Amino acid sequence: MKIKYGIIGLPNIGKSTLFNLITKSNVKNENYPFCTINANYKNISIQDRKIKKIIKKKTYIKITYPYVKFVDIAGLIKGANKGLGLGNKFLKNIQHTNILIHVVRLFINHSITHVYNSIEPIRDIKIITTELKLNDLNYLKKIKKKKIYDDKKIDKLIFYLKNNKFYELKKNQFSFPEKKNLLILKPQVFLLNINLNKKTYYHQIEKIKKIYNNIIVINMEHKNISNILYINTIIKKIINLSFKILKIKTFYTIENKKITGFILKKHDNILKAAQKVHTDFCDNFIKAEVINYSIFIKYNSWKTAKKKGHIKYRGKKYIVKDGDIIKFNLKKKLHKI
Repeated sequence: MKIKYGIIGLPNIGKSTLFNLITKSNVKNENYPFCTINANYKNISIQDRKIKKIIKKKTYIKITYPYVKFVDIAGLIKGANKGLGLGNKFLKNIQHTNILIHVVRLFINHSITHVYNSIEPIRDIKIITTELKLNDLNYLKKIKKKKIYDDKKIDKLIFYLKNNKFYELKKNQFSFPEKKNLLILKPQVFLLNINLNKKTYYHQIEKIKKIYNNIIVINMEHKNISNILYINTIIKKIINLSFKILKIKTFYTIENKKITGFILKKHDNILKAAQKVHTDFCDNFIKAEVINYSIFIKYNSWKTAKKKGHIKYRGKKYIVKDGDIIKFNLKKKLHKI
């Protein structure tokens, strides 16, 4: 599973600044709407705490952390679903993401213009979510015209959307391949971008928390932007919360003093893990030797852990656990990890 984070929100709220901080990039972030026109993409490796615990007692010549991709998407405005502000292009960028980082402006800075000339975070959130919903309505209507699926079922999805019944829409048993393209169903993490003292925004933050879940409060003032520890804290909060929402787990391979981390969905089995390591591993899988990192770090030696009986043989149906270290036994030697 490749996780793509889409950074969304109104223009001039700090999206590109956030993208630069997280990815150590230098994309343009000027003080005018639609400074970003084309989406910016960047992979970042996750400084996985489990890997850090594994390598603490032993030297590895090569360490490869799991990675995710961040996408800096240009600011959306009211009417984006009709193409305003190049909205159709920007909405299409969102379609290819797994989770949305919705940046919301609470900070007060008269030198940075607000596209609607006032700081009203709940209004701003509603503008973005409404545009996602209207885009989805247009999309479903186009699907309906193609006559591929039962009209009654499409009409039911349209009814849910129009009436903001997003939970019912998500849980609806009727599924079709294009359902993954519905933007409103993508999970969102809300990043409330403040400045000054957090207490200044206490009541606004509490008001937002009553309506929306998955809130992270950040402060991208210059003193914080230059603080590496603060930036790493933001990244850690985003990754931890998003992994929890997406039900993501990590597993590892260790061979010839090389340790590599991979990402899987919660219910993925060991064949999915094999495929992540190498495309041929799945077809040539016999069995796998598995130990969880929490046990492995006590010995920090595959040989010792095996001698103590902590290495277990697992078959094709085994559901990988978060933190598993896996050695694959294959029909033939195909690829060095």
